[in-house]
Amino acid sequence: MGVEEMPPEEFITEPRRKKLENHLKFQPAFRQLHNDRELGIDDHDTVGAVAVDAHGNVAAATSTGGITGQMIGRVGDSPLIGLSPQDAVKKALTVMKDRVDSLGGAIAVSKSGDFGHYFNTNGMIWASVQNGRKQV
Repeated sequence: MGVEEMPPEEFITEPRRKKLENHLKFQPAFRQLHNDRELGIDDHDTVGAVAVDAHGNVAAATSTGGITGQMIGRVGDSPLIGLSPQDAVKKALTVMKDRVDSLGGAIAVSKSGDFGHYFNTNGMIWASVQNGRKQV
């Protein structure tokens, strides 16, 4: 499809590597404090991807389990038609915070390739490529 496949190492940044090392270091203590319980429905993250081709065709994918060292979670979405990508993600996260006192992050891409991202958590991993220019 004209998209270059990248090796997994391309997506490993030094801050994420340090976070994983820290997670692995303290995971036994965390499990002991929580009586070796498995993480529950509230202990999750979600990851996703959106792509727009030169003809304005949009493709999106979502996968749960984006939290460091874990593979559990859930999926949810709230399309907000008519807003810019940046406005849409800010609005969605404001509603989430106001209605359920929860935090999150979102990325939106319009069919013309306009890109917006926003998060009200301590951090959110994201990357984009537009006209050959990569941002991480």
